Amino acid sequence: MTRLIKKIKQSKEARADASGMTLVEVMFSFVIVGIVLGSLGQGLVLGIRMNTDSKNRVGGLDVAKRLMEKLKSDVQYSQAVFDVAETNGSFNRTFYTDRDGNELSSADVQQSSLSRAATSVANWTASGGATLTAVDANSISHVLVKVLTVKVLVLRSVAALNSNSSAGSPREITLQVEIVRPSS
Repeated sequence: MTRLIKKIKQSKEARADASGMTLVEVMFSFVIVGIVLGSLGQGLVLGIRMNTDSKNRVGGLDVAKRLMEKLKSDVQYSQAVFDVAETNGSFNRTFYTDRDGNELSSADVQQSSLSRAATSVANWTASGGATLTAVDANSISHVLVKVLTVKVLVLRSVAALNSNSSAGSPREITLQVEIVRPSS
């Protein structure tokens, strides 16, 4: 008789196991799958955003380095150019460039990948406000060191052209170099 009772209990347990999942179990698994997929989606979006920001930063640094080298060689072309560099409008201005550092005309500014560049040349001053100067053979005093500053901001869209809110942002690349007056 005990064998018969055991077989009946085993057959009831087998039927209970074979009956499937309850609605609560199915809903709970959907919630878990939803949380996991949502987290994965957020991780992918964050990774793509970080990759894009990194590409923009590297592109901005490349443009800044190209502009820096070009302007540095232009300022050091001769003593005459060096002496008036801080008042020369071609060295102290803001303009738009393509990804290669080439200046864009107003018609070309509608491209998708562009940067806003601001360049300036100033006399180098010590913490006390003094500049390094020397007097030449004609008794004329000349500043010996100037500071060239290049700031580049990679713009993500044409809508950002008229916005100044991103100035000084972490996306802005700033390079400075000290330039010594060329010898005669």
